[in-house]
Amino acid sequence: MGTQSGPALGQPVRYALVGLFNTALDWALYGLGVAWLPGLPDYQIKGASFLAGVLSSFCLNALWTFQKQYQQVGKSRRSRLLVIARFFAVSLVCLALNTATFALVFQGLGWGRPAALAIATGATFVCGFWLNRAWTFGSIDG
Repeated sequence: MGTQSGPALGQPVRYALVGLFNTALDWALYGLGVAWLPGLPDYQIKGASFLAGVLSSFCLNALWTFQKQYQQVGKSRRSRLLVIARFFAVSLVCLALNTATFALVFQGLGWGRPAALAIATGATFVCGFWLNRAWTFGSIDG
């Protein structure tokens, strides 16, 4: 089983594994921040832990999930910065989609938290994978 695109682990599976790891990282850093920085508001700690997850996500997705596409982007500074900017733009879109979907399902439809979390996560996974595969790590001139 290779690291590029072995038959056992397709891109969607690798993307999901990276997402699980980064969710755990986000939650762990949030927990540590709450314990170690009691004077900071929770939303600031959560913002920092989310950002750490996004940074980790970019590195792991570029080096593992979308390795072949990332290598084909080119080595110019402009190309690499464009990929990073696109990844963060997709992350913001996914954050908005996740928040809106959760609110719609939990508050709008009155379903429970587990259902809202599952539906919001599923919608975000599909959207994020598709946008990152097609746009972030897609063809870039430069």
